[in-house]
Amino acid sequence: MRDKIPLKYHAEMGYSREELLREIHNAVAPYPVTMQEDGVMVMRLDGRSAILKISNDRSRTLGALTLPVIDVTIHFENFTEQQYKEFVERFRIRLQRGGG
Repeated sequence: MRDKIPLKYHAEMGYSREELLREIHNAVAPYPVTMQEDGVMVMRLDGRSAILKISNDRSRTLGALTLPVIDVTIHFENFTEQQYKEFVERFRIRLQRGGG
């Protein structure tokens, strides 16, 4: 088994802060989410921690359409590279927005 190393994930997402807060529990399950006073979310499970920070809301304009945008950064502690990849894949799939 590989050593656990510090890892970080960053994404620009088409969500408002409020929308992401509504969806976060599903996106990170089975990790329980604890919201700190400073708005940082901490998820702990089996000796691992993921610390999630969300930027303030901003918007992107595409022609007549205005879309919400936030930056999401997650710092991982005590995750193997495989555990990190699995967490990020679940997170991305559960928060994926599509259209067509």
